[in-house]
Amino acid sequence: MKRFIAYISILTLIVLFCGCSDDKNPTWEETPQSEFQWDGISAELETNNSWIVTRYNNTIAVTDYQKRRQYVLQWNGDSSDGVKEDVKMTVSEVGKEFVHPEVTEFSVRQINGTHYTFTFTADGKPGHITVGM
Repeated sequence: MKRFIAYISILTLIVLFCGCSDDKNPTWEETPQSEFQWDGISAELETNNSWIVTRYNNTIAVTDYQKRRQYVLQWNGDSSDGVKEDVKMTVSEVGKEFVHPEVTEFSVRQINGTHYTFTFTADGKPGHITVGM
């Protein structure tokens, strides 16, 4: 029994040292929340609600199924860090004409190797989308 307790104590110390020594792994506090914010809209993404996000190499779409509305950003290039050119935004809603807000700024940034943040300005209004990789 004493050997078992000693074994568990040593194993616990190993787990504590190994788990806490790697600064490259984000802690819960450092992990960003997946969200969409623009034009007065603030929505939690990647959770159990009416919002869903779809990401491709040069496209990200955020959809609100409850309001049947979708926001799509497309750009030239890929999802590597940096400012992107030739960005187009389309807002579509069931029963309405497509709207194409003018995007004047757009950049992509990877966070802790776990998330992307897409920061943009469309029709003069700042916004961002943060999603897991």
